[in-house]
Amino acid sequence: MMFPLVILVWSSNLLCLSMESMKISTKHLLIVEDDDLMRDELSHSFTQNGYGVSTAKNAKEAMVIALEKHPDLIVLDLLLPDMSGLEMLRKLRADSRTHDTPALILSNVKSEETLAEAVEVGGCDYLFKSDWSLEDVLKKVNEKFLVE
Repeated sequence: MMFPLVILVWSSNLLCLSMESMKISTKHLLIVEDDDLMRDELSHSFTQNGYGVSTAKNAKEAMVIALEKHPDLIVLDLLLPDMSGLEMLRKLRADSRTHDTPALILSNVKSEETLAEAVEVGGCDYLFKSDWSLEDVLKKVNEKFLVE
């Protein structure tokens, strides 16, 4: 990907800075979480680490964003106010535009049945909210989903 050359004028000297030397992520995440604080913390963490981020507080908003922006990864809560995260994932899998979009599921639901269903529907990984930190989620995204 080509980036423009930025020329900064300082006093009477020219300083040339190539954007290619800066680490800029072109990866875009969609965070689907109904808890405002959790959604904001996740968004801030990913943004600070160079990712583009869209957020949604319910499945209806998330579906619109996913179909319009085609995120590289969806971070998805299972317990949403308007539809379950698993039902939303089923709908995304049924659409050719989002069929292959990986999903990292974050939830407090700790049943093996739900975990098996999440994997069957197409969740790529599953983290229990009570067992992780923001650093754990960022590490999981960096290592598992968005490594180029």
